[in-house]
Amino acid sequence: MNITEREHDVIHCLSKGLTNKEIGQQLGISQHTVRDHLSSVFKKLNISSRIELAILINASKAPAHNA
Repeated sequence: MNITEREHDVIHCLSKGLTNKEIGQQLGISQHTVRDHLSSVFKKLNISSRIELAILINASKAPAHNA
């Protein structure tokens, strides 16, 4: 899976709870372009929603537990 730098930027903004419009304003792109980047990320990660992406982001930030 190759997430582009711009897709990473969009994911980072999404992880802060920003809307597509807010992400677009912060990155200087249209909200439609944000939507396109998110669609690409969803396909690459085999997910279908912002919620699933947020869960993946939070899971990757969680500390590992030693059993």
